[in-house]
Amino acid sequence: MDVAPLGTCHARDSCPRRNPSTAQFRAGGSTCLAHRACERRAHSSARPICRGPPRADVHAGAAAGPPTQPVTRSATCGTLASGRHRLGRRRPHSLAPPPTTAASHSASRRSLHRASPALLCALAAAVAVAAVAWRTERFVPDDAYFYLVVARNLARFGQHTFSGVFDTDGVHPLWTWMATAATWALDHIEPRWVASPRGLLALHYALLAVGAWTMATAARALGGSALLAGTVATAFVATMAGLHTEAAASYVVLALLSRAWLAAPRSVAGGTMVGALAAFAIFARLDHGFLAVAILFAWHRDAVHRRCTLAAWLAMAMPVATWLLWHRVAFGAWVPVSGWLKSTAPALCPSGIHVGGIASALSGWNLAAGWAPLAAMGLALHASRGAQSRLRTLVWAFAIGCALHAAQVALLTHHPASWLWYYVAPVLGGTWALVLAVRDRPALGRWLAVSGAVVGAAYASWVAVRPTPQSEGATVVAWLERQGNADATLLVSDSPGEIAFRTRHRVVALDLLTANPRLAAQVHAAPDPTSPLFEAARRAGRPVQYLVVTTGTWLSAVRVAKDAQAIEIGFLRPGACRGRSWASLPRLGRPLVREPGLTVWKVGADAGAKD
Repeated sequence: MDVAPLGTCHARDSCPRRNPSTAQFRAGGSTCLAHRACERRAHSSARPICRGPPRADVHAGAAAGPPTQPVTRSATCGTLASGRHRLGRRRPHSLAPPPTTAASHSASRRSLHRASPALLCALAAAVAVAAVAWRTERFVPDDAYFYLVVARNLARFGQHTFSGVFDTDGVHPLWTWMATAATWALDHIEPRWVASPRGLLALHYALLAVGAWTMATAARALGGSALLAGTVATAFVATMAGLHTEAAASYVVLALLSRAWLAAPRSVAGGTMVGALAAFAIFARLDHGFLAVAILFAWHRDAVHRRCTLAAWLAMAMPVATWLLWHRVAFGAWVPVSGWLKSTAPALCPSGIHVGGIASALSGWNLAAGWAPLAAMGLALHASRGAQSRLRTLVWAFAIGCALHAAQVALLTHHPASWLWYYVAPVLGGTWALVLAVRDRPALGRWLAVSGAVVGAAYASWVAVRPTPQSEGATVVAWLERQGNADATLLVSDSPGEIAFRTRHRVVALDLLTANPRLAAQVHAAPDPTSPLFEAARRAGRPVQYLVVTTGTWLSAVRVAKDAQAIEIGFLRPGACRGRSWASLPRLGRPLVREPGLTVWKVGADAGAKD
């Protein structure tokens, strides 16, 4: 039988028999705690780890020195860990495993239960990514092609233009800069990638990854649900807000701004960081200015001294003022043409309920992505009243900024703003509200995250597999390809983005969203509102050759005569509630194409000229 000398423990450094100065004592006698830990490891690892005296000997005579009688293996802490022997007593086979083994199994089950929501979110994300990669074109709205075309012209020719006829400013700057840099890189690596909307998928998902990581780490530092913070808004931007819109840039900047506001030191350096990120939020989408101002006011209330507040305001105001001044000089207005045309200020223009599925809106603001998150913020703030935390203050800032945006859209704009890429800020604020509301219920937060991820994956799968008719832009592109003319100038009523992206034609949109404020002002001031468009094309050496009318007429209302020999065009007039400047194009002649959803005329060189 194996005999071991007394007190030979592998935990030598901490064992008091080797180093009495490190002994730990209990009331009633000295006890080698390292020896006890060694004994527990022996029974859980199925192999002898250390040898030493029985527990009774340790309690009774550890201080008296080693005994004179040898101790057998069966009486030591190196007992076989099979469950049959422990401290000299035989354990029946029918008994349960040692408590340490049962505890380890229970801990494993708890860890698996906690990991299950994260695994489900990862699976939903994989489904959504696969759906977007499979049917990428279905996730790209026509407005997103504006950015891709402008980025391509900037990267290749250095011209800030969509039509190739006149300058364009109807795009938000931050995503335009990002898309231009990515397009320039792709054009030097493989030019064919620039011709596909899949070319910028890597940039899109990189922005989403940075945003999700930023949200998750900020929530974890606050004791909230990291999975919830990193999943809900990410799922919305990845699947519903439109691919290659400004939504991804807005998401990553607002996530960084939120994290900086929560974690940055209340100092000059911290204020400078928060102010700079607020400026980038405005560059991502100009109506984020409401939110940026609200966040800086919240920073002012939380700051230690006035210098860090002043640093934040200056860091935001200086780049924004510089950009606005450049825009005023270059394009003739302080805001881009899209905001200028849609604004009815000072006239109020409230509207009722617009029903259109996920695009349904109340007084112009989306129900699911606008009013619902704003309501969630209000409920979370009410439930947490009396509590003092930075997260609650941040939710207050989001609620105020989004409420101001909702009021501006509901009262001072034409038409419902139902497109979901407008609503990254409310969804992000709603996400922070959920994190605040379930901070003391982590399990609920994890399963809310799973619900958001599953909804996003289901929406992406539905968009990818549902039967859809050919888009109007694709119909026009197919007709142009049959003509064999690859370099014409088109005047189109709607869907200009896809036509310009998929062809080399120069596309002038009748809704003026791809124009600039100076040209739009000329259109509204002219006796014949169409003449400035034709004249601009002639001055550029690219006279209009085709007039293309589809069924979609958003800002421009186009009426085709019954005999298709003439049309009337109504240009939306800014500063008035639903007012229009009407123009007439008579004597167009017989159309080249006359079919449901598409009418095309060949336009002479003198079209639009003054009589």
